[in-house]
Amino acid sequence: ESARRRVDMPNSFREEVNFETGELTEVDLDFSVSGRTEITEWSRKSRANMTKTTGSLDYTTWTQEEGALAMVTLTLPDRWAEVAPTGKDFKKIVERFRQRWIRGGMRWRCLWKLEFQGRGAPHMHLLMRVPALVKGEIFERWLSRNWADAVAASTVVDREDGSSEYSRNLGAGTRIDFSGKDFSDPTRISMYFAGHSSKTTDGKEYQHVVPEEWQAPGAGPGRFWGFS
Repeated sequence: ESARRRVDMPNSFREEVNFETGELTEVDLDFSVSGRTEITEWSRKSRANMTKTTGSLDYTTWTQEEGALAMVTLTLPDRWAEVAPTGKDFKKIVERFRQRWIRGGMRWRCLWKLEFQGRGAPHMHLLMRVPALVKGEIFERWLSRNWADAVAASTVVDREDGSSEYSRNLGAGTRIDFSGKDFSDPTRISMYFAGHSSKTTDGKEYQHVVPEEWQAPGAGPGRFWGFS
C-alpha cells in the first residue's frame, strides 16, 4: 500500500504527505469552491460560516507558541493585474510566500480574510503569530522583502523618482498590526471577525466585491476566508 495520501482540509491547504518520512511532497493553497458558479461578491452564507467558525475554533495552542499575535496584511502593487490576472495567480503568489515563511523556520498557522481595495487590488489579512527576528533579520524587513519577492513585480524603473513596481511594493506591500485587546481572547477574536462579516454601512462594502478583472469564468478568487 502506498505511503502517500491526499489530505483534504476545507478552507485551507491540500497536502500530499509521505507518512513514512513525514515529508510534504506537494502543497496547494486552495481558495476554490467546487460545484459553484463564479463568485462575484462575498455571500451571506459565507459570512455566516466565518462568524460561526471563528467562534468555535480552539485557539489554546496559539497562546503557547512563540511570537506575538498580529494582523499581517499583504497587498499587491499598482499594476496588480499584471502579476495576478486571475484569482488562481494570486493564490500562487500567496503559496510562494507561504513556502518562504516555512523555509524561514516558522509555523504557518493563521485565520485569513481576502478583501479588495478601491482600485480593485486584492489583499489579504492574516491573523498569525510573528517572531521578532527571522534568522537574525528583523521580521518587518523579512516580511517586506519576501512578500515583494513572492509577488515578483516588474523591476523596470517607471517613475522619475527612480522607483519600480517591485521597489514600491517592497516599501508599501505589507503591514503589521499587533493585536492588543482585539485578539486577547477567543471571544474578542470572534467578535472582530464577526464585525468584518456584516454588511457595512461605511461605504466599504466594495472590499467584498470581486473586481471586473476577476469576474470572467474561471478567473474568480474562490473563498473569501479560511483557517490554516
